[in-house]
Amino acid sequence: FAADVEFSSGIPLAATRGTKSGKTVAVVGAGPAGLTAAYHLARMGHAPTVFEALPEAGGMLQWG
Repeated sequence: FAADVEFSSGIPLAATRGTKSGKTVAVVGAGPAGLTAAYHLARMGHAPTVFEALPEAGGMLQWG
């Protein structure tokens, strides 16, 4: 409910990216933890690359 109210308020929900650090980071696994890590690394200005062995992201949430 709170997310619906926030979304309907019309305020843009764009995440800002930090100043580019020039560093690249490999994130192994596209599960919830890997995707969250990549998101926060990008917000800090790093350039994450996510590697996943399976055809779709999601980890155990996707593949159980």
